[in-house]
Amino acid sequence: MHEIKKIPRQSHDYTLIDKYNNRENNFNRQYAHIYTERLLIYRPILIKYCEKKFGNKYEVKKLHEVKSAEKLCIVIGTIFKHMPLRPTIFKKIANDHLPNHHIGKFIKPSDSLIIEDELQRATLVGNIFKENLVIGVTLAIICCEDKQGCLFVEDYIFPPLPKQIPYVLINKPSKYVALISGLGLSNQNLRMTQIQLMIDTINGMILGDEKNPLTIEMANIVRVIIAGNSIGEDIYLDNLSTRAKYISNKICLSSFDKIKQLDDLLFGLASSVNVDIMAGPYDPANIMLPQQPLNKRLFQKCVKLSSFNSVSNPYECIIDGIRILGTSGQNIDDIYKYTDFDDRLEILENTLKWTHMAPTCPDSLPCYPFFNNEPFVMKECPHIYFAGNQAEFKWKHYQGDDGQKVLLINVPEFHKTSQMVLINISNFTCRTILFNTTL
Repeated sequence: MHEIKKIPRQSHDYTLIDKYNNRENNFNRQYAHIYTERLLIYRPILIKYCEKKFGNKYEVKKLHEVKSAEKLCIVIGTIFKHMPLRPTIFKKIANDHLPNHHIGKFIKPSDSLIIEDELQRATLVGNIFKENLVIGVTLAIICCEDKQGCLFVEDYIFPPLPKQIPYVLINKPSKYVALISGLGLSNQNLRMTQIQLMIDTINGMILGDEKNPLTIEMANIVRVIIAGNSIGEDIYLDNLSTRAKYISNKICLSSFDKIKQLDDLLFGLASSVNVDIMAGPYDPANIMLPQQPLNKRLFQKCVKLSSFNSVSNPYECIIDGIRILGTSGQNIDDIYKYTDFDDRLEILENTLKWTHMAPTCPDSLPCYPFFNNEPFVMKECPHIYFAGNQAEFKWKHYQGDDGQKVLLINVPEFHKTSQMVLINISNFTCRTILFNTTL
């Protein structure tokens, strides 16, 4: 094996936000506590925001206080979406003998929206777009009750984007963060050459001329973030079919070999640059969000390096005053199935507008049954917000009402695209680098 060349890199301030590291292990609680806590967090924020926006024009009421024929008022609650096509465990059991015909989305024109608070729920009609909302979004509606007992919506307001740490953009010296997702190590090993090429490029082993712009960019990468699914889907599915056999007969799982292979690859990378690895749906980690850091004992080589970090999913950190927040993409994939959105970057943008990373937790996206805590609520506005394991690279700059500026990024799956995202954190620009080995 060739010697790893260490190139000099710029120093940077780094703080890991570990609020997603769950130190509890209590599954004897109901999930209703999550919705209660979510509403308790958002209600005072929305009341204050509505007072700022409308003054005393509308009275804020709870659902049981709204009466028919009264004037418009403000009601704050959480969305529930009645969807006949939505899969449930009862449908799965009832149709277990039928072939599983997967459909891309579970929406249909007859879907209806319901708002609920601590005591009551009511059906929503009027000026509200049910196609673009999901279960779990908390909002304020300006409404009145109609003759059928439904709430007729005149307008609706999402919670305001939180304050953002002030940051002054500079052009020099440039620092970069690399985003990678979906390495997808599998039995086919289709992208192993591209993965090794990427590692060698980041390590500065094949670029040659130090004045080459790409050489300069690689030398100025201060951190590499791997956003989940380092192990391929075929290995994950293979494990599902052999897990019981493994538990009883101690048969070696194929994922062990891939973890060892991943350890070897990341050792070469982390020997040169700081690496943070997140879990994804196909990795050997808990399936519930927040996914806990991959056990460091899986990485017998990398664990010896201080530059290697196994981190949670979602992941949040601050680099030189820049707050970076992201997931391995499960939240975006789940919302896609229950809305009319086809653009996944638009879904990412809407989670920012809702100020909630994963509103469909715990309804259709599994999560830990938190009590007196709701970690997926955005209480600080990020500067960079990403989702891993997406079909294609997309990005945009989003600006909030109070001047917040957020760089939104969909990170493509490497095993399908051979692309790495490179972010210049000095001026908030980004692009992809394609590692193509074809002649």
